[in-house]
Amino acid sequence: MRNQFIALHEVFRYAPLRRLIAHSSCDAVDIRRATNAEGFAPVFFTAAQVERVEKELDDSAPCGLLIRFAAGAGLRAAELHGLRIRDVDLASGHVEV
Repeated sequence: MRNQFIALHEVFRYAPLRRLIAHSSCDAVDIRRATNAEGFAPVFFTAAQVERVEKELDDSAPCGLLIRFAAGAGLRAAELHGLRIRDVDLASGHVEV
């Protein structure tokens, strides 16, 4: 959510400068950084759980492949979502995250 707000804030920062709008309503919004709540512990899938999800999604290409890739590379959802084609070099087997 924070990243989406930052992008939106940049657009609304630009708009008043170009006199597209009178003022940015984003200036009044206070988005605080997420902090780990007391007692929060992340939960990770086991290899068996990942394998079950992969098999379920194999019929829905490319979902199974994406799950395999993300789990094998240790990518979080936001990192996977942020990948661009130019970040993947199949010839060298390199992915830039």
